Amino acid sequence: MDIFTPFAYSGKDDPISNINNQIPPECTNMSVTSKLTIALLKSFHGKGYHLYIDNWYSSVPLLRYLLQQQTICTSTSRSTQVPKILKARKVAKGSTSSDVSRKLLAQKYEDKNKVYMLTTAERADTVTKQKPGGHEKILPRSIDSYNQNMGGVDCIDPLLEPYDATRKIVR
Repeated sequence: MDIFTPFAYSGKDDPISNINNQIPPECTNMSVTSKLTIALLKSFHGKGYHLYIDNWYSSVPLLRYLLQQQTICTSTSRSTQVPKILKARKVAKGSTSSDVSRKLLAQKYEDKNKVYMLTTAERADTVTKQKPGGHEKILPRSIDSYNQNMGGVDCIDPLLEPYDATRKIVR
């Protein structure tokens, strides 16, 4: 059984918890969220895990690094993280467009909104889901896998929104 060893991050100026001291030198140019992900996962490298993350942590350099460490990853992505040619491509509602580069799959799916995915685990194929009312919905396999494995994690934000302490003030 793998044991997770947490550490307290107290800012970039603390030499003990400085995130750059917790990661390999080749990762020091990555975003802080990518560095944090790498530091938290270092005891799991090389063990064949599949990581699911949301767009706050997702980046192409992170997914490539994790793949080198034998950790596959599926994530939602921000439009700034996908190839510009994929972002610019027109996609009909219910359709998917994909690009593959060195075992990294980037996808754009159009439903009610545009959904961008990055994955090193899935192929560019689709799955058919039965929806209430008897109609079928065709989804990219990466989105279906992400939805099944993220569970309720992404569902908590809309539930917490009414309790948000920040208020807009009109003066």
